[in-house]
Amino acid sequence: MKELQAKGLRYNEAKGTVCPGGRPLCPQYHGGLSPVTLVRFMIAAGIIAGFIWLHWWVVPTLGIFTMTLDDPPLPENGYALVQFSDGKGREACVLSMLKSGWSIIEEIWPFALACLLSGLAIGYPLGELARRKFAIDKASEEAISLSEYVLHEAYHRELCAENTLNKARDIHEKIINMKVDLSLKKQEFYEVKADSEIKLEAAQLFRERADAMQKELDKAKTKIRRLKGKYPSRAGNSFDRTS
Repeated sequence: MKELQAKGLRYNEAKGTVCPGGRPLCPQYHGGLSPVTLVRFMIAAGIIAGFIWLHWWVVPTLGIFTMTLDDPPLPENGYALVQFSDGKGREACVLSMLKSGWSIIEEIWPFALACLLSGLAIGYPLGELARRKFAIDKASEEAISLSEYVLHEAYHRELCAENTLNKARDIHEKIINMKVDLSLKKQEFYEVKADSEIKLEAAQLFRERADAMQKELDKAKTKIRRLKGKYPSRAGNSFDRTS
């Protein structure tokens, strides 16, 4: 398994999906910002843009006030909400506090803290879920890359095995043809051997006959010599007549 992971890592490095050493793809190898850096940059830019939007367009138009629980008369100095109808005041409500702009922060910070804690309570599980999803996606990509490498390696080995099998078939066919040629050569050899044995026997018989005739000739020559020794004149006359 470790060998396959190492091969998959080399395959990912060659493919360009990870940096050397198995680290996630770096900007210098990707030709730009990594996904994590890009997300961080977008979050920082969003926070800065949101702060500018709140400071110039939202917060100056906001205000906060609190009303009294009872219904006292309108004060000489203070704040009150008055409802007008046809240019005449109909109803009024005395305010115990009225603030606007950034001064409302000191009044609403408990609510903001409660909202922040609520956001953290909701955001932490979501962030953990996103982190786990990112880890699962990364592991899935590595598994897919490893499976692609294993599939490519298996396909390459299959081609090599098929090539080896074709070579073995060719060798088998050559062996069969060589066996056929060898059987034909053996048959020819046996035929030549049988023919040579027959010729050898005939030559042996011929040699034996030649030896026998040579012996007979030697015997005849010996008899002639003997006759010449006994009857030299007759032998010479007969020799002359025969010649």
